This record gives sequence, C-alpha cells and structure tokens, in this order.
Amino acid sequence: MMAQLTVIGTIRKNKRELPIEFSKPVSRPEKNSIFGFRNECTLVSYIPKKGKNVLLVSSLHHSDDINNETGDLQKPEMVTEYNKTKRGVDVVDKLVSSYDCARNTRRWPMVHILYHVKCCRNECPSNFY
Repeated sequence: MMAQLTVIGTIRKNKRELPIEFSKPVSRPEKNSIFGFRNECTLVSYIPKKGKNVLLVSSLHHSDDINNETGDLQKPEMVTEYNKTKRGVDVVDKLVSSYDCARNTRRWPMVHILYHVKCCRNECPSNFY
C-alpha cells in the first residue's frame, strides 16, 4: 500500500525552471495570483504587496481557488494552507538551532579537534582565532 504523502512549500525565485512570469513579476498589481499546473504539482505566484512575490509549490492542491475568508487580500487557498501548516517547521528549526550536539570534554586538545570538525561543517563563528 502506498502512502498518500503531499508536499507544500516555498520555492526560490532564482530557479531556472521557473517561467519568467512567475519569478520576475514586474507589471503585476498587488493581491494578484497566477497559477501553473503540471502533472501532480501546482505552482502559484502571489503578490501580497508591491515588490514582494510569494512562490509556492504544492502536490495537494490542483485548482486555482481563492480563499474567500481572506477578504480583500485575495489569497490563494495554497497560501492560506501553507500559513496554517508552517508553524511546525518553524518550531523544529528553532529547536535545532539552539541544540548543540558537540561533546562535552575537559581535555583541551579534544575540544580543539572537535571545534575544527564543527568548523568544517560551517557551524562555527568566524571570530574563533
């Protein structure tokens, strides 16, 4: 039995695969949305205010529905669904950033070696030396 897993998330604007209408919406007015459909994915570009472009990809949504509860904002259903579900990811990101997996040791050479390993993974501050 195959699990029915769906994904919804943001996508960066600098991807080559995105049509220019989605990535650089110069002449589009505020509170405007355009949708792109492909097989099992939907792409939406929403302009909440001038100079801001929100790009979302979803495998759950397959229509260009606008949420009527958002009133004047005219938010697509995908954007409101993403805003409802993104809080869990934000909490996990916050917890992971505050958790340090470095080992505690009293031996200075070992601390130095472990710190260099951490630096190789780009997790150390630049002012160590």
